[in-house]
Amino acid sequence: MIHNSDPMISGYGTTAAGDPVIYLNSNEPTIAHVPDIAIVATMLHEAIHAYLLVYDKNDPSAAKLKYPELFTNYQKNERNFNKTHHTIMARDFISDLAKALKSFGEANKYDIDKQVYDDLAWKGLTNGDAEGFNSLSETDKYRINRRILAEQYGIPKDEINIEQVGKALGCK
Repeated sequence: MIHNSDPMISGYGTTAAGDPVIYLNSNEPTIAHVPDIAIVATMLHEAIHAYLLVYDKNDPSAAKLKYPELFTNYQKNERNFNKTHHTIMARDFISDLAKALKSFGEANKYDIDKQVYDDLAWKGLTNGDAEGFNSLSETDKYRINRRILAEQYGIPKDEINIEQVGKALGCK
């Protein structure tokens, strides 16, 4: 992972294909005060982007069969795979993301309801380009967005009625 203070890096992390490596960038000024569980959610999300990029590059035939959306993107010569990746994540990886977050929480002695992990798994997939998120009920989308606001942005509980569960890292 590359730590970067470039304000042009959107959000909390980005994944870019290089040759022969995949770069996971984090925006240090932006994540300096984000709780541990939100950072883990971001890194898992970016790791799936990296996996999909490598899979498509190293075994395009298998990638075409398993994730036909990647091949369609390639045929259209689209270089931004974000929407396609997010749709694949929502469909194929959301439960794995939740399980990985739960493993992190348990390893750090968190006493958190499973719903929190399930909701945090959607982090990075709520901006309308992940078809799976769009198909959720309005109640679920509202709860998920409030959880992400609490963890990622530290919005006070009295404003969104959800308390942050992650531990601040105290980065400077």
